[in-house]
Amino acid sequence: MIPLSRNCIGPQEEAAVLDVLRSGFLVQGLQVAAFEVAIVKRTGAAHAVAVSSGTAALHLALWSLGVGRGDEVVVPALTFPAPANVVAALGATPIFADVEPDTWNVSARTVGAVMGSRTKAVVVVDQFGVPADLPGIARAVSVPLIEDAACALGSSFDGRFCGALAPIATLSFHPRKVVTTGEGGMVLCEGQAFADRIVGLRNHGMAFLPPYSAPGLNYRMPEVCAAMGRVQLERLDGFLEARAAIAEIYASELELTTQRALPASRVNHQTYGVLLPEGTGVSDRDRVVVNLRSRGVEAQILSFANNSLPAFAPAGQKAPVAESIAARGIALPLHPAMSREDAKKVVATVREVIER
Repeated sequence: MIPLSRNCIGPQEEAAVLDVLRSGFLVQGLQVAAFEVAIVKRTGAAHAVAVSSGTAALHLALWSLGVGRGDEVVVPALTFPAPANVVAALGATPIFADVEPDTWNVSARTVGAVMGSRTKAVVVVDQFGVPADLPGIARAVSVPLIEDAACALGSSFDGRFCGALAPIATLSFHPRKVVTTGEGGMVLCEGQAFADRIVGLRNHGMAFLPPYSAPGLNYRMPEVCAAMGRVQLERLDGFLEARAAIAEIYASELELTTQRALPASRVNHQTYGVLLPEGTGVSDRDRVVVNLRSRGVEAQILSFANNSLPAFAPAGQKAPVAESIAARGIALPLHPAMSREDAKKVVATVREVIER
């Protein structure tokens, strides 16, 4: 089976984790601090605060902006449900912006179409590692903007790295991401005061002055995660090169619609998605996924139209482009350990299954 994703964990990561275990210091210490510094250097962000997951990063970012009951937060209709889940958990209402049919990202046009008087913030996802037009969206909105760069570490737009395209950004280090710590996330931001608030919130309010002057949560990153992340980050350029080589084979040999990047973008190829032909339904897509897996190719559904999920569908929001992409999209195997032969097999198998 050619897996959808595979972590590239080697002797360097193993040694880094063993050093932490032998140190006896396991949570939010020197390794976490060093990982934060390394992310700042890599992305160009002013500040970075490590947390326990990408979802935790989104939660703390929105909480720090004062999002709560009665507020609305614009999020992409097409994405993993984490942004909408966090908004709902804060008592606010997620408002789903449709995506553009070529980039699969929200735009100033789609965000502007759903903003209202109760809009407190906008979350923009760099979908599958393809940078969204954050500068264009920033010019069109007057509320705080959060770049959800969970999938986009290593990607860039117009010479700036994802994670530094908005005043506030979040990262994820989930195993599907290009750099993994097992679980983990990061809040990136421009302002020192905002960073200090995230530092306090991630550790029960202990770091506030005076301590515990405001409530907080336990969103600390373990030292073993940070140690592994530091090694993974040092290997990022090699990961990007390997991913790009596989993506190039898919792009040149598969005659299926895929995601388009804006000019001046560099894409990390975190996920390679394709759309089955127009008119394909969910049951057809699911059948294609099953058939690919039965032939040794671990494909997966591409993403979700969040406005159609049971948790949010009662609101009746529509996002026809996101719904079409979700119904027809599949993700193909792509990871640094893949060979050219693996990629060729994926291409041949996809062609065979679709022809059937």
